[in-house]
Amino acid sequence: LRPAGCLMAEDEGARKGVLASVGKGVLFLLLAPVILAVILAFIVFELVFVFSGAGPIWEYFASRRDRANILSRKHLQEIDKDLTFISVRGHQLAVRVTRPPPGIKARFCPVVLPNGMAATMAMLGRMQENLRDEGFTVVSYDRYGCGFSEPNVEGVPPTVEETIADMDEVMSMALPEKEGSCKWIIVGSSMGSIIAQSYMSRHPDKVAGFLNLDGLPYPFFKQRKLFEKFGKIYWLEAHIVWTGLLRFFIVLGGSSVFRQHFAGECYKADLLVAQACERNFFWNVYCEMKLMIDCAQDSHEAWGAQSVANLDEEDLVALQHAPPSRSGDQDKTNGLWVEDAAQEETEEVTALQTRALAIIEKLAERGAESTLGTLWQRIIVRVMAARSYPYPKMFYTQAMQDSAAAEHVMHQYLALDGKRDVFPRRDHSSMFRAYTTSVAHVCDIDNILTYTRPASPAALNAFATAGADSAAETGISEAGATTGAAAGGDGA
Repeated sequence: LRPAGCLMAEDEGARKGVLASVGKGVLFLLLAPVILAVILAFIVFELVFVFSGAGPIWEYFASRRDRANILSRKHLQEIDKDLTFISVRGHQLAVRVTRPPPGIKARFCPVVLPNGMAATMAMLGRMQENLRDEGFTVVSYDRYGCGFSEPNVEGVPPTVEETIADMDEVMSMALPEKEGSCKWIIVGSSMGSIIAQSYMSRHPDKVAGFLNLDGLPYPFFKQRKLFEKFGKIYWLEAHIVWTGLLRFFIVLGGSSVFRQHFAGECYKADLLVAQACERNFFWNVYCEMKLMIDCAQDSHEAWGAQSVANLDEEDLVALQHAPPSRSGDQDKTNGLWVEDAAQEETEEVTALQTRALAIIEKLAERGAESTLGTLWQRIIVRVMAARSYPYPKMFYTQAMQDSAAAEHVMHQYLALDGKRDVFPRRDHSSMFRAYTTSVAHVCDIDNILTYTRPASPAALNAFATAGADSAAETGISEAGATTGAAAGGDGA
């Protein structure tokens, strides 16, 4: 028998549940006509905008104006003296090489910035300028078909080998005086992280450090058919650019975002908007969807026995509990790091962390079976990882979220000197605006390499082989944090 008080409480709870359901139903009935009216008004606007000719006429003249002025090669090279065009595999690629300004001491390693998907060299302009002002020589470029580079009119995506060969050629031609005499720091954001790993697997002797800026998980290759179908959306958008609808929404919603978060010294918001309105922008995303999956599979194969794509679901989930170096975010005003409250150390948390570290130890033993794992034992790695996924679950399934977290953990723990910052409240797109932390990490990598003062690639390899105990104890250095903060706050 159950006490009468319990039964009364259950009845009261049931009544409240019924009332709540009725209330939601009434609210839906009241709002449904308003929602339908908004949808119908939106459809009518689109039809009038297109079939009245207003949209197509606007798009026709606006695109002609952009190509003749703000996107013309002459204008680009007038506003950016560091921009040049080089011929690679018979295609013209846009390359930007920035060097430290007078009075700023040059850093030890040059930096290269491979773009992410739907990102261009111009969109990375602010990060490049911040790194330049910290003393780095920085190379950015637009891949074949992207941004200011020659359009991929055939629509045939380049192969992984072609993409990596292009990147290597750009790095060699951009700094011919350093060819064979320096090692690079690669900053790979989003898809750029996957391309960076494919590059490093082929040119391990050219890399000293790597910043994984919330890179996409290479286990994405398991969803090849899904991404190829999703790419058809961009194919469709490329074929409806003429309507002016895409320009309308990009101008309406993108101008303030570009102005606040991405505009730099040379590439202002109006240029970034014009670039995003081009038919080639959508066409290239369609082409690069396949390239991303190909590079993801290539990276998986380069990790070999240490690939997180080989782990079962339980191990993927367990790896997420490996302790990060820091968890928090940078201050919106001054860009300085603000640490989250420490997690309560319960027996359950301790057990999960112990299991995660045991999995890492087991994977670390397989380093000899992994091309990238072998390299990771010799380089300095920093990871910046978002933990909010407001994206369609059909792409970022729970398994892919777990894979992304596990990959970031492995990048931290398998490296000679690895650190990982977790941003619990940021999503993928907002990570690129964390300029202060990004710059501080690149400075930190260079500070460690400068501290060891290797005089040549051979000396650097010897340093890596011997280990860097003193360097491994170095966190985000005071100099790196200070100079990073001077580069400008997040603004997000």
